[in-house]
Amino acid sequence: MRDRAMEWFEYAEADLAAAEVLVDEHEPSAAYHAHQAAEKGLEALQIHLEGDHERTHDLVRLYHSLDVPLEFRSLLEDLNPASTAARYPDAADVEFDDPRTTLEEVGDLLEWIRKRSNE
Repeated sequence: MRDRAMEWFEYAEADLAAAEVLVDEHEPSAAYHAHQAAEKGLEALQIHLEGDHERTHDLVRLYHSLDVPLEFRSLLEDLNPASTAARYPDAADVEFDDPRTTLEEVGDLLEWIRKRSNE
């Protein structure tokens, strides 16, 4: 992985770690950080593959541009609204059936990105 891409990927991992700390105390904040982890991870992959990244918070748009496997697409669709969930008190909360499973799936996505970046 290129240096700049690795920097983005490390931020993605930090966001996932923050989500894991917050999940029991404030689920909207955990959802926001899970979204950020996925977004930064996908943008790291774009940087690795293309030299730059698209400036968007839309996870669906990112997964289409990167040909992300089907197994992660519903996760990314569910996370998509979380980009604003914790930033504004009047935004609709994003709730997950099982928040810890969601965070594990984001971790799996980051692992796929790491492997894809090392091909």
